[in-house]
Amino acid sequence: MKSKSALIIGGGFAGLSAAVFLDALGFKIRLLEKKPILGGRAYSFLDKKIGSWVDNGQHLLIGAYHETLKLLENIGAKRHLLIPSKTEVPLITEEGQPTSFNPSSLPPPLNLLGGFLKLKGLNWRDKWGLVKLGRELQNLKKGKPRFPLDQNVDEWLEDVGQSQRARTNFWDPLTLATLNDDPKVAGAGMLAAVLVKGFLGSNFDSRLIIPNSPLNDLLAKPAREYLEIRGQKIETGMSVKKIHVLDNQVQGVELESGELIRADYYISAVPFASLLRLIPEGFVESEPYFCNLKKLKNSPIVSINLWFDQDLLDSPFVGIGGKKVHWYFNKNKIYDESHPPYHVMGVISGAYQFVDLSKDEIMKIALDELGGLFPKAGKAHLIHSLVNKERKATLSPQVGSEAWRPPQKSPFDNFYVIGDWTSTGLPATIESAVLSARLAVDDLEKRGFSFSSGPRSQTGREDGLFLNKESPTFQ
Repeated sequence: MKSKSALIIGGGFAGLSAAVFLDALGFKIRLLEKKPILGGRAYSFLDKKIGSWVDNGQHLLIGAYHETLKLLENIGAKRHLLIPSKTEVPLITEEGQPTSFNPSSLPPPLNLLGGFLKLKGLNWRDKWGLVKLGRELQNLKKGKPRFPLDQNVDEWLEDVGQSQRARTNFWDPLTLATLNDDPKVAGAGMLAAVLVKGFLGSNFDSRLIIPNSPLNDLLAKPAREYLEIRGQKIETGMSVKKIHVLDNQVQGVELESGELIRADYYISAVPFASLLRLIPEGFVESEPYFCNLKKLKNSPIVSINLWFDQDLLDSPFVGIGGKKVHWYFNKNKIYDESHPPYHVMGVISGAYQFVDLSKDEIMKIALDELGGLFPKAGKAHLIHSLVNKERKATLSPQVGSEAWRPPQKSPFDNFYVIGDWTSTGLPATIESAVLSARLAVDDLEKRGFSFSSGPRSQTGREDGLFLNKESPTFQ
């Protein structure tokens, strides 16, 4: 088989995943990234004042992220993950009571129900409602939901018997962590997909996994080394100006420098707003595939980095009910460092009301809440602080947005569109990004390519769940 060439625009999780998968197909690859570094929205930068690498935001994985875990294992990066021996999610209720969600070792769904029943801060009526939700998740897995998913998370949870107390103390932190949007905005289908995928599979699927080194070490560095040692070309600081299209095919990609690059196949791994600027305007206006992208919206994240002279948190992370800062992460425990300064990262998801506040205003919110949550905070001295705002952190999973997320195969015969925001049946997570690349490469495989080297991971169609875009049920 004659080697084919592929040009990939974008060096985040989706673009680098596609490069690894295409390399296994025997493609000659050229990947272009506009920024001076790889990683997309998962990168680290050096804070010169404190002398530490800081992630642009906190990223979480779960054991059900099969595609991501296999990818990281293939490129030798799985060692950069903190994988717990069991699922344990520390929480603090709105009233300040510590509790923890610990699914049992029983087979699903008994593992999930056991975890619900042990939660503190909920009365027996609340816990019975959680048992009813477990039954509904079983119905969803069978494709027979009793309650419609074409509503927001808050409405759906109320329908399936979740009290306001249960939503505030358990479901709101979980929704914000997985969907990065307010439960009154996010579509119920996406939360249901995560719950079924994470809690009704194997016991390993529900484990919360955290990168235990800076994000650059998790993907950008090992992926680049993996690809370049195989002779693939990875270039940063390369800005694409436009994509040239003729006769239903991409004919080339023009750089800002004026250079025109040609390949057999082209893959866009950039955000939807960036893609709309690259596609000729006539196609954007006439093709629903591209025109619908205008309806998609982003959701922001604010990360608050605080360095203290004392260790405040007893666990690597904790979810908070009823507060403005939804999660706190103990970076020292995650990185296995037991010396000062002690780095705490607070995360506000769906941070529409916070992105325009000043650093001082955001800092005051975090410090005030920390003082009421953790006894050690009152005696700790703040050494350094840093607020990072990602205004376009992820796709907002607003109700109805699934109909606008495009499949990976575009209307152009030799052009694919990938990214966590494309149609994968999952919210805009790392797994969605990797899975989008897997689905695009699967389509190429159907065109007659066979894998020439390297292990092939399982597709999301085999171990994941996908939402039917025409109706709020699972297929």
